[in-house]
Amino acid sequence: MVPAATYEVTIGDYDFTDVLRIETTSALETIYDLGEVQLDNADGNVPELLKGDPVQIRLGYVGAGTVMCLIGTATDVRRGRVVRVDVADPAYVLRTPVTRAWRNPDPGDIARAVLEPHGLALQMGSQSVARRPHWVAHGATGAAVLRGVARAWNLDWSLYFDASEGAIWWGPWASSPRVLKSKAAVMFTAPSDFAVWQPAEVGQRGHCTLALARPDLGHSTVLGVLDEAFGATPMVLRADRVRHVLEADNPKVPAYRTEVEWTRLV
Repeated sequence: MVPAATYEVTIGDYDFTDVLRIETTSALETIYDLGEVQLDNADGNVPELLKGDPVQIRLGYVGAGTVMCLIGTATDVRRGRVVRVDVADPAYVLRTPVTRAWRNPDPGDIARAVLEPHGLALQMGSQSVARRPHWVAHGATGAAVLRGVARAWNLDWSLYFDASEGAIWWGPWASSPRVLKSKAAVMFTAPSDFAVWQPAEVGQRGHCTLALARPDLGHSTVLGVLDEAFGATPMVLRADRVRHVLEADNPKVPAYRTEVEWTRLV
């Protein structure tokens, strides 16, 4: 028997139990995690919610507790019979334009200058990176500045907000907190653990939908999948994009699901 889904949603000063739909997306390529909460407002009872309100979304199962899926702020609130609240994690501020110049910087100097006005800490690996005589940002977003720095310094780095550390991680994916905190890959067996399973060759991307939602998964999670059709050695996958969906009012799709887009590493 599939356990019953549960959730905890807090927006501003309010805890909500009348949620119609929750969606969170965690992806390497977008830098910041995103979400949407839909609230039943048919009776007009949803209190006034504001852009900028703090938001926490936890998902889980009855009897097993909940897991924090997204912590951030409301980036938009749209009212009607359904109140829709868009959410983004703290890295969302990297959409802010940056205009300034640096003399003799290394990537860390530039990143700290981009992040500090927003009260965000920087976490980097221990690798040594050369300095350059100067660097200039002409109104590009913070995210674009850091990506430009990575290209110029030839750095294959990942960039995202790590909620467990309360800091922006900018460094090699293999050294990132989400990878290092995983003592082993999260293991699955194909096809039984999947509602949708489409394998791929090493270096290629694939996607799957889990038979049982896993709210603990986020991008950069290392997955192990044993598929006997591909041999006795588990595939090793990097989760590139993880989408959690909980729907209370749509009988045509699973009420609670986790979808993963991944790259096969081994």
